[in-house]
Amino acid sequence: MTNILHISVSPHLRDSLSRRIGGELLELLRSEHPDAEIVVRDLAGEPLPHVDGDLATAILTAPDQRTATLTTAIGRSDALVDELIAADIVVLDLPMYNWSIPSALKAWIDHIVRPGRTFIPGPNHTPLLADRPVYIVMSAGGAYERAGRGHHDFLTPYLKHVLGWIGLADLRFIRAEGSAGSLDEALRDARSQLAEAPIA
Repeated sequence: MTNILHISVSPHLRDSLSRRIGGELLELLRSEHPDAEIVVRDLAGEPLPHVDGDLATAILTAPDQRTATLTTAIGRSDALVDELIAADIVVLDLPMYNWSIPSALKAWIDHIVRPGRTFIPGPNHTPLLADRPVYIVMSAGGAYERAGRGHHDFLTPYLKHVLGWIGLADLRFIRAEGSAGSLDEALRDARSQLAEAPIA
């Protein structure tokens, strides 16, 4: 059975362009994998805490040396890593905020980019996750890539780098840009990309 992890980030639980396109993509994936198990991780509906002192210490402490407090602190992070490892396909839909990612997604990234769990640090850095398709549905009020203003887009290179760092290199971007100018045009453009996207 195919396991699909669907991560949504927009704080607009309704009327969100990224959630709308992400949902349409999920339906396409369901048609290809009718027996798929869908795991939903809504980072706006159920936000994750940012890294605190106990979690930061636990991440850098060997499992057999963690106190009960540190073991408790790292439990959620371990569950999120396990959830990602179990996924055959990842769907991530998010808005661009100030040319980058929302802090809700940064919190998730800080929970799952873990030395010893998702990568081995050091001079011979080694990603520990097997690659898999990661669909990234990004909405933005401004137009960037298609308007020749890609140098203002820090979201795309950041996600390529941080996800590649743990082994996820098969990133498939679907961009709904320019919605502040024309929501209909942004929606049409994103749907055109969906129609052409390789569906795993």
